[in-house]
Amino acid sequence: MAATATLLIAASAMSPALASTVDPAEPSTVVENPAAEPSTETTAPEPAAPAAPADEREPGTSSSDAVAPTASVDDGGLRLMHAFTGNLNWSVDGLGINPPAQTGTLTVEKPAGSAVIRAYLMLASFAEVEVAGLSDVRLNGAAPSFTEVATDTAYGFRNFMADVTSIVRPTIDGANAGSISIAINEGANAPRIEGSALLVVFDDPAVSISSIALYFGTSQTSGDNFSLAFDTLSEPQTQDLRMSIGSAYSYGAEQNTAVSVNSQPLSDVAGHFDDCDAFVAGDEDDANWLCNDGALLTVGGVGDSLTNPVVGQPWTTVSDDELYSLSPFVEVGDTQIEVQTLNESGDDNVFMAAFYLDEIELEGAERVSAELAETGASETAGLLGAGVLALLVGAAALLVSRRRAATARA
Repeated sequence: MAATATLLIAASAMSPALASTVDPAEPSTVVENPAAEPSTETTAPEPAAPAAPADEREPGTSSSDAVAPTASVDDGGLRLMHAFTGNLNWSVDGLGINPPAQTGTLTVEKPAGSAVIRAYLMLASFAEVEVAGLSDVRLNGAAPSFTEVATDTAYGFRNFMADVTSIVRPTIDGANAGSISIAINEGANAPRIEGSALLVVFDDPAVSISSIALYFGTSQTSGDNFSLAFDTLSEPQTQDLRMSIGSAYSYGAEQNTAVSVNSQPLSDVAGHFDDCDAFVAGDEDDANWLCNDGALLTVGGVGDSLTNPVVGQPWTTVSDDELYSLSPFVEVGDTQIEVQTLNESGDDNVFMAAFYLDEIELEGAERVSAELAETGASETAGLLGAGVLALLVGAAALLVSRRRAATARA
């Protein structure tokens, strides 16, 4: 019998209003806690300091009337939205479109022999943008249906997520392996949309077993904590653990997020806007700084490196790609991975975090494959009593089936 362990992924800064559970009959569906009443209390915002003139205001900082904070039950950090297990691979990419343009392309890296299982589009924007105002957004020529909305009332961020599997699957599955361009049009609200992120989950026959978890929302700038607790890791499980972060409205050396893993610094410069379509690497290149509000976005993924950043080094425009290997922070026998984030400037919008866990099977997550995708069905990954995916107040507990040395990837 395969050994099992408990995997705990927690958002300690999650507000009580976001207390959630997962319906055991729908292991991959997050449902709101019926006991959590939406907040109706409103608080008058503190008077804002006078805004600098438009031509003097630094990008990534708000003018006094740019954001009108509103009450939202979606406050409270990133939430686990989807967890999948199977023979999985992924592609993640981000794009910030510099105003006044509205259109651009996201890139998908398709593994050889793979097929699309799921795809999700996320937009990072501001609170004055409503779902109705996204009716003219187009991805691959079609209109996404944004069903998830997360609002940060402290600074006025609002983020959106849509399942776009049916929109991109025919194009990607019909293309050869390699880079595939997917067109996006941000519509009339483009100046208030910092950018987009596209996550594609593939069935990949070259992968023995892996799991992918997607978190979405508005991370607490004052500090968020994501914990993965488990029984002792075997050697194959330490080899390929990756994390992608999506951050918006970050600009330069003074506006970034610090990330630590198991109390060890992973990055002190997460952020900036290296997925802006006008981005040019290098401090010495004035063209790099043409990116402005409406295009301040970075997402770890396509074209990015797992070897940066180097903590403590002077900041540069390419210090951090927001794609991280967590493997250097774990050893055989470890029982925890704890990820902490802190945005000292208080004005970065960390709107997503995605995990790729090779050789780890999430019991209770949605088991997906190309065959099931064709029928629109899915399976539960071997529910074993307590191995039902359950989202608790500030914590998501999953059971992991650990594949040992015999399943190590060559």
